[in-house]
Amino acid sequence: MAKALGELGGLLGVNDIVAATAAKITELETKTTTSLASLETKRVNSLSDVNSDRATALADIESARVSAINQVSGAGASLHPFFTVGI
Repeated sequence: MAKALGELGGLLGVNDIVAATAAKITELETKTTTSLASLETKRVNSLSDVNSDRATALADIESARVSAINQVSGAGASLHPFFTVGI
């Protein structure tokens, strides 16, 4: 009976359809895996870029802060003689 069903399936082309379907499923699974890996790589790279940009921005802010403090300190020293004129 099993042999007869196998032969019947071959004659009707069912075996070919099943094999083609299985091949397409495998192809889709491979593409899915590849796409997911690519997305993960892009996600990790994007996070790295964001962290790098954040570090650069924080360094720029710190540099500007120090520069502003130095300018205020320098201006204070320059103005000191003007306030001691009448003493």
